[in-house]
Amino acid sequence: MYLFELAMSGVHQKQYNGNQTFKKLNGAILFTKLSKFAASPDQDMNDIMKRINLFDLTLVNELLQVLHDREKFLTKVNSINAHIKQNRKKFEISMILSKLNNEKCMHPIQAPSAIAIDWISLPKHLIPEMMSYGTYLAGKRKDWKGLANRILHGRRKRFQIESFIALLEIFCGPTVTPKRVLDLCGGRGDLSLVLAHRFSSWQITIMDRNTCALAQAEYRANKLSLTNVSTMEIDMFNIRPNHDVLLESYDIVLGLHACGSLTDIMLEIFSKPTTRFKHLFIATCCFGKVRECDRSEFTSYADADVGGNSEISRMAKLVINSRRVWQFKNRAKIIEMDERFFSFKNQLLYISDS
Repeated sequence: MYLFELAMSGVHQKQYNGNQTFKKLNGAILFTKLSKFAASPDQDMNDIMKRINLFDLTLVNELLQVLHDREKFLTKVNSINAHIKQNRKKFEISMILSKLNNEKCMHPIQAPSAIAIDWISLPKHLIPEMMSYGTYLAGKRKDWKGLANRILHGRRKRFQIESFIALLEIFCGPTVTPKRVLDLCGGRGDLSLVLAHRFSSWQITIMDRNTCALAQAEYRANKLSLTNVSTMEIDMFNIRPNHDVLLESYDIVLGLHACGSLTDIMLEIFSKPTTRFKHLFIATCCFGKVRECDRSEFTSYADADVGGNSEISRMAKLVINSRRVWQFKNRAKIIEMDERFFSFKNQLLYISDS
């Protein structure tokens, strides 16, 4: 009598709930063991389930029913392996989320709605995708896919600029008031130039270590006749604590896409009593590029959409960023940005002077 017949008659139907180890089944070995089991006069359900490491009685019965056809049997094993893999992912996700939920973290706030900028009416030197050298090269090579990606990247940058301006208007008081702004690692000035154009009373300094990017920012500022923008070539990773630029007082300090450990460097620098600022905004990203000394056990989860579950990525970022700003206590906030335009890598850290 085959096992599935025994099972249907109520013999040896003990279930091993929770004992599955998620180990992939080997079809050939499984076929041999079940063939011997089916031919044995002493059929012990519990023993065979342990031996083949499969504790779902229904699945074992289904395998025995196709034991006479090796191809069908192996197809069924592949189906079971896919099921095991799916269950393993669910189990891992559950374990990771459980661990993350047990961590202390700040309660994030949702970013305000972005303001609407009429980009069509603006000079071309303010429009991100029109000032991208990558866009120019892709078009010159007739790399239409690359060109489309660069344009898409520029459109996302537009929304990021609109989101930052909305934050500045809410957290930094009247935008008509003159302000000193420091744009850390501001590159070619996509954000700073729009701010300088929009708020003519603001004095904005773009700081970056990339000479070519700063040259492009200067070129664009000249074309736009902006006199309230300056640039400084400085490497944030090697800046002296007593550097003149850090001894100045700023109303607003910006860090858009502070990649990897750059966020930690910025927080370290601006936590010192010698640095004076009223508002600090840092958009974190690329947790996988964080320095070894700043890494967390959750880094790999933060920088990857684990198992297709963005909630793990979000929670891991929240835990890591909460640890980053504990030192600022009530002065700090974590702002969750719109993932459609900032990508799942971004959360924004806001720190005020009081």
